[in-house]
Amino acid sequence: MNRAAQHASTTICTCDHISPPERVLRSPEFNGNLAQFYKDLGHSGDGTVDFVLTELYDHRTGRLIGPDGKEIPIEAEEGTDTTVFDNLFGEDQRRFINRYRDKAERPPKNRLDRRCVIAVTVLHFARQIHLCRTQGDCNR
Repeated sequence: MNRAAQHASTTICTCDHISPPERVLRSPEFNGNLAQFYKDLGHSGDGTVDFVLTELYDHRTGRLIGPDGKEIPIEAEEGTDTTVFDNLFGEDQRRFINRYRDKAERPPKNRLDRRCVIAVTVLHFARQIHLCRTQGDCNR
């Protein structure tokens, strides 16, 4: 069995995922394509948040390397229940997700605001994990 077929038959992605550089994460083209992926899933705002968290926590064992080259810890910090994903999309998660998916219909003309980079990085990782485990397409 080839590597792609082997990955496609598993339900867990074991690959390490490396984020694109910040300049790519902030680019209008990247965000338009990523927004289209999430729009095509057809989930509600809450459903999209659930999808992202499920991919990250339940369908992945590899490391996530951020645009700064450092591993992004997803487990709670010792002695706390706080993770990097708490309030990742802001207080109103549905609103962030819905506004982000709107970029699929109205592609952004400007670069993404820096304060949104980590949220978009996480959306990117969830997409990559999903494609790796369902299609054997791991773009590390």
